[in-house]
Amino acid sequence: MDREKMLVHANEVLTSGFKGTDLAKIMNMNVNQFYDYRNGNKKIEKARLETLIKFEKAYLYVLDKQKRTIDRKKGVLQ
Repeated sequence: MDREKMLVHANEVLTSGFKGTDLAKIMNMNVNQFYDYRNGNKKIEKARLETLIKFEKAYLYVLDKQKRTIDRKKGVLQ
């Protein structure tokens, strides 16, 4: 996957409505480091590849949660 796509996904994670503590735990990242990215103290564009891979893991989690919510609203999951 290219870096630009990973940055888009990372930004989606950062702007998601999920709690930072939960996302940091999923990503195996220090909570303060996560909030530094979310608050803009650290620029996600300058993140190392290893960090972007962690954000990719959280992105998949966010997508799965959103899909489950949509399916639940349709009555598919109960």
